[in-house]
Amino acid sequence: MKKVRRYGIGAILLAGVGIGIYLNDMLPQLGSGVGIGAQTNPNVGSSPTTDDQPKDSEQDVESQLARPEVVEVLIDSRQYLVKLRSNGNVSYQVVALERLLEFAKMVPGTEDGIKVIIARKENSRATAEMNLRDKLLESGINDMAILWQRDFVE
Repeated sequence: MKKVRRYGIGAILLAGVGIGIYLNDMLPQLGSGVGIGAQTNPNVGSSPTTDDQPKDSEQDVESQLARPEVVEVLIDSRQYLVKLRSNGNVSYQVVALERLLEFAKMVPGTEDGIKVIIARKENSRATAEMNLRDKLLESGINDMAILWQRDFVE
């Protein structure tokens, strides 16, 4: 009787582990983005530019992306800033969410399939992060094409 009970408990535990592994692949990944290729300290040294600049500079953003294969985003409070390269200098520019989604659709991505790299300042809002993630998924950007950097940037 004890052997049957012991085997029954073992079988239930094994089934639970198997179901857990299966569901892990099915549920959305809400982690911090730790994994292969995760960067811990992006090159952040410039202050963000504001909307005081002329609108024609916003139209040239596609040609100014710091890395043309990916869109690098910095979430600062509730604002989305895109990393740009201009005259050899790297800076961040505030961009509307709709425009950011357009950029994400246009870039080809890295050889690992990453199209969007997202860094966060310590004051970034969870609602802004989740909104960005949801909008990227709705626009057809696969969750595997989004790299969330683990550490906050200054």
